[in-house]
Amino acid sequence: MNKILVIKNKIEKKDNDIEISDNKITFKENGDYLIDYIDCDEVNIDIYLKENTTIKLFEYSNNHDISFHNHYFLEKNTNLLLFKFGSNNNTCEEIIFDLNDVNAKLNYQFRSIATNYDVHKLIINHNSKNTSSYIVNRSIAKENARIDFTVDSYLAKNMKGCHLDQDTKIITLGDNNSIIRPNMYISEVDVEARHASSIGNFSYDDIFYLMTRGISYQQCLKLLIKGFILGKFIVDIKTREKILKIINDNWR
Repeated sequence: MNKILVIKNKIEKKDNDIEISDNKITFKENGDYLIDYIDCDEVNIDIYLKENTTIKLFEYSNNHDISFHNHYFLEKNTNLLLFKFGSNNNTCEEIIFDLNDVNAKLNYQFRSIATNYDVHKLIINHNSKNTSSYIVNRSIAKENARIDFTVDSYLAKNMKGCHLDQDTKIITLGDNNSIIRPNMYISEVDVEARHASSIGNFSYDDIFYLMTRGISYQQCLKLLIKGFILGKFIVDIKTREKILKIINDNWR
């Protein structure tokens, strides 16, 4: 996996098969990449996928107060598999995806642990026929933390043969006022569209089942959190260990 460091809001490292100009990243070849945000508070990055490329991208953020204004551009026959994890004191982000040409595909897998107040706004623009987006958000709101999700998918008339999918879930572990706004603005009938959202705690049946196996409540909670955050989440071993440390530090 090729690693890209973003230190104090600036890109500090690049590889030969990507182009970097100011805070613009252009992926030219297929590959696996990790972006690690270090000591960042305001990130503005444009990410471009050249035609006929498949990119698996993992983004990791463990900062204090941070805002993101990232914009992703997917061209013809591109496939972006984006796995993103965040555990910041406060997060405010607006993320835009432009699917600009035929057969542009987006699979976005987001996981987070909120300790204070996190605001996430995702905008997915289907700007061409035969494009697809699959958006999955899984977040834990710790104690009195609050999470605010807005997911906006746009599809104009005559953009036929597209697929739009949203699935957002927040697990609350205390008193909070979290919210999810799953929005789809569709002006075409030849489309497959689905959205799902839920806010709540872990299933009592799951906790009861684990406790009947001699596991304490606190350990049950930790096991469920690990499964919720890391299930179906593709990440390298070192980053996985960092995520597990965050979970273990928060739930001892």
